[in-house]
Amino acid sequence: RQASEGSVSIYVAYTYASLFSSLVGYASSRGVQELYDVSPTLILEWMHPPTERGEPPANSTRLNRRSVARQFFATAQKRG
Repeated sequence: RQASEGSVSIYVAYTYASLFSSLVGYASSRGVQELYDVSPTLILEWMHPPTERGEPPANSTRLNRRSVARQFFATAQKRG
């Protein structure tokens, strides 16, 4: 919706959708089936996974993931 209204770029909307899908996949792989089962530890593990070379993720990756998690939970809270 925001991309069609012009408040965010298509690229940002695509990135958020991709990262949200990644979060859902990560949570599902850890056995999470309900939103209330998501813990802060799970979010931190998803935000800070090492790269294929064992290095910490780039700051931009980590910050984008944090932003997606915050927006998701803010939206979930508003929708009840």
